[in-house]
Amino acid sequence: MAACSFKNLTGRILSIYVLFLSPLLVSSVMQTNYLLVSTITEECYTCDLQPTVVVNYSSSCTILLDSRWSMRVAIKGLNPAYSTSSSCSEFNLTTHFKEYGEYNIYVELMKDKIKCKGPILMNAPADSNIPIYIMLGGFVFAAAVFVLGIKFYRGHLCSKLLMQSGNEHLIDPSSYASQDLGSSPDLGTMQTNINPTGTPESKKPKKERLKSLDTFRGISIVIMIFCNYGGGKYWFIKHSKWNGLTVADLVFPCIQRFAGTYLITATLHMFFAKLEDGPNTPVRTNPVRDITDYPLEWIINFLFIGIYYILMFGLDVPGCPKGYLGPGGLSENSSHFNCTGGASGYIDRQFFGLDHIYQNPTSKEIYKNTIAYDPEGLLGTLTSCVICFLGLQAGKIFMTFKNRQQRVKRLLIWGFALCLIAGILCKFSKNEGWIRSIKTYGQCHLYSVLEDLPLFY
Repeated sequence: MAACSFKNLTGRILSIYVLFLSPLLVSSVMQTNYLLVSTITEECYTCDLQPTVVVNYSSSCTILLDSRWSMRVAIKGLNPAYSTSSSCSEFNLTTHFKEYGEYNIYVELMKDKIKCKGPILMNAPADSNIPIYIMLGGFVFAAAVFVLGIKFYRGHLCSKLLMQSGNEHLIDPSSYASQDLGSSPDLGTMQTNINPTGTPESKKPKKERLKSLDTFRGISIVIMIFCNYGGGKYWFIKHSKWNGLTVADLVFPCIQRFAGTYLITATLHMFFAKLEDGPNTPVRTNPVRDITDYPLEWIINFLFIGIYYILMFGLDVPGCPKGYLGPGGLSENSSHFNCTGGASGYIDRQFFGLDHIYQNPTSKEIYKNTIAYDPEGLLGTLTSCVICFLGLQAGKIFMTFKNRQQRVKRLLIWGFALCLIAGILCKFSKNEGWIRSIKTYGQCHLYSVLEDLPLFY
């Protein structure tokens, strides 16, 4: 690496100025001393620090760093004659740099020891989330206007205002003069072609749409469009790099891969669903009949889950540890560089071939993995069927329970139960769970969290 090189890490960036000063006189021996600056984002889980720039002790350098997450930074001398103080370690220099912030790190060479001071913020960067605050404020204002408008209309406040202003004739038909309206005809002699026989028409029951579902679909489409058009360059409106969830990840179960998975779920329901109760069927009081009436469907979907985890944790992948769930690349100190996706990625590469798999997975930016990996792979179809079945389960609740309170109660119970199961499996943590929340795998417990959203809504 050339001295004082520049490295631009993609994403939301900031400038950090690293100044290397020495109170000692410059000698020919000391001019051969160099300092190594290493960095890595904390989003890169279990990754080693990566060499970023080598700088001569008497020069200064500008480095561009990623401000989306905390950055691990460490500085050490390359000359073994000089020891590096703990003030230059990553424990002291690691921080979450503000976007558009300018930071200084001062490095001093004192006798035989290297000391660091900083990072010190040198400017006052604006809050990059201001557009989001304005958007949320606009939504709150629009909602408040809508609610007040409904109350204004239902409370007949408009009629009262018109009457107080002396415009009663605009709302009271009796105030009109007979000469303005003409003589009223004899309604008893009028003939109509609507119902000439006088027999009452049979009234068909009006079918009402589920407004909450329509609203949820609309919100999902809006978020999907916003994400596909860049999401304002905010990291949390893009897909997660590997572990964890972002706003973009929450749209997935409502939009994609439902053609095939719904075909499978609908076919199973068509063959194994219980026939609807007839008019003479006695009313049952079984509180879990929305589950017990469909035992075979539940058994098949549990088989899907079992097959998924047997393959994920039991399939031998050449060159990779059994049950590997990581992104490969720099993860785990680069010990499994070409194991991206574990069994899931291996099955796709064997079934489709490398040329027919997505070449730029979201993990590539952070983990620097080079092997192709499709986050919506073949193995994930099994868990997609399960989440589609859970959506069908929500529909069964509406068909089984006719009372609104019963429906709300059941949906809340399902929502909290699925969320609790998912939280326990991942230990309510992003990286430390028994089964981590990895959207690119389509984990069942992750889908449990995603299914909570429409259930709660």
